[in-house]
Amino acid sequence: MFTKAKGAVRRFLPGIAEDRRALRQTREKLDDVAEDLQRLTQLVNQVDLRVNHFQQFDFRLQKLRELASRVEPYQPAYGLPGLIEKPARDSVDRCRAIENHFGPSLRGKRLLDVGSSLGYVCFYFADRGLDTEGWEGNPANAEVAQLIGELNGVPSRIRTQQFDPDSVRTLADFTHVLLNLNEFLYVR
Repeated sequence: MFTKAKGAVRRFLPGIAEDRRALRQTREKLDDVAEDLQRLTQLVNQVDLRVNHFQQFDFRLQKLRELASRVEPYQPAYGLPGLIEKPARDSVDRCRAIENHFGPSLRGKRLLDVGSSLGYVCFYFADRGLDTEGWEGNPANAEVAQLIGELNGVPSRIRTQQFDPDSVRTLADFTHVLLNLNEFLYVR
């Protein structure tokens, strides 16, 4: 009976069968579009994840490696082992000698490192509770030291500053002054 009714509809209303076929084709195309849209959404999500990954990558380390290759490797990069290959001085031995000499009385004091090179002494003592500042005559060294400080998260002010009569007048603000002159360390 159903087949007879179908045949009668086709004979009397030939456009209905054609419309049904067109609707079925439209539905299939819409299904294909929905699948394509889902695949595109997945691709966009993957691209977003990659972009977020690159935004989170810290390009400062790459910049630091480049800058550090242009300066004399006098000290290691505090808190960033292996960044400076074969530094001229280990620097931790000097810091421990100063720390042993003054003992716990250093905590909370202000310390100025004149000739601070890459800032190792400043970062070492800042990491132990001192308020430290480094004066470095070479602007390239000071820039490397500042970037080391940003990356290791140890607060110390490193700046390009010459050791001259004008700068000596400001020394009264500091409790201890370390002078790195001719590879000797003087403590006042």
